[in-house]
Amino acid sequence: MSLEIRKSIDSDRSLINHIHEQAFGLENSREIITLINDLLQDQTAEPCCSLVAIQQSKIVGHILFSNVKIISDQGVISASILAPLAVIPAAQNQGIGGQLIHDGINQLKAMGVPVVFVLGYPEYYTRYGFEPAFPRGYIPPYPIVKAQSDAWMVNILDADLARKYQGKIHCADAFNHPEYWRE
Repeated sequence: MSLEIRKSIDSDRSLINHIHEQAFGLENSREIITLINDLLQDQTAEPCCSLVAIQQSKIVGHILFSNVKIISDQGVISASILAPLAVIPAAQNQGIGGQLIHDGINQLKAMGVPVVFVLGYPEYYTRYGFEPAFPRGYIPPYPIVKAQSDAWMVNILDADLARKYQGKIHCADAFNHPEYWRE
């Protein structure tokens, strides 16, 4: 089945919300939908990379990357964080989420983004180049319980810059709330 990945547009917003609602359930998706809508309006989240997956002329998946800053001894550098990612249940287990990650990472590389973070399931995200971030020296904006520390992950896109800039991550204003930092 053919799959098209493209940048989302404003008129996709209600469909994007519906995708996350289907993927996470009505109750669990409220916080996620709020985050998406807030990030897409937050200037501190720019540049954002919001992509949708289209299958048979229907939007079936969505991914959002937003700007973060790495504050290190070397100074400050921009990076990105992946959150959230969703695929409707009927289209899951077809590689759509992986294709959204792959295409998003490629767009971020082309934009010169050196590092991408995610707080997610290690068994899933390690398939796409992510690895634990704590051993690399990247500290999340909020504490993460030790049992879930491997869920804080990084994908290094520019090894030279990644070596120079390690430290605390500061996310966009909309993402700067402790409820978003639990897995």
